[in-house]
Amino acid sequence: MKRKRKKRVLGLMSYMIALIIVGSGLLMYRNYTQQVTIARQEARYQKLSKEMKHLTLDEYLARDLDVKQIEKMQKKINMEKDKVVQSKYKVLQDKLSLINTKLVLQEAVNNLFKTPALNGLTLIEEEVKDNITVSDIDKIDLSVLPESVFKTTLKQLKSEAKTKIEVVSEDNTDATEDDVAYN
Repeated sequence: MKRKRKKRVLGLMSYMIALIIVGSGLLMYRNYTQQVTIARQEARYQKLSKEMKHLTLDEYLARDLDVKQIEKMQKKINMEKDKVVQSKYKVLQDKLSLINTKLVLQEAVNNLFKTPALNGLTLIEEEVKDNITVSDIDKIDLSVLPESVFKTTLKQLKSEAKTKIEVVSEDNTDATEDDVAYN
């Protein structure tokens, strides 16, 4: 009897040890797969983030950036949505949204001039289009942008356009007054 009991206890202990070994092995495997998944998600985020950096130069937009490039990047981000941590996906979306907003505002300011005044890091002093009014300039709302060198540059371009329009208006008013006084 004692032998049977001893064998039974040894059998149960062997069984318990085997369960512990198998259980800890499964836990280690699960932890390993989680680490691999996190590493892959981080690598995808870094890849997308690096690609997105090509759309900007410091705080400015890349030279000759257009909506198609932003849409192409948006498609890449959307394809990777389930393969990137949700919080980092949101960061990518926010960055791309800011880039899109910057592009829209840059194009609006550039449309005040005969040729684009800002392209990438290149700032060109240009003449204002003939049909632009001060109210057209005031319609461009830069308050949606965070404070940055880019925003300051756009503000300066708006201010420059206003000044040029006012100078032209004053010249036209003076010329009209001269014509009236001459006649």
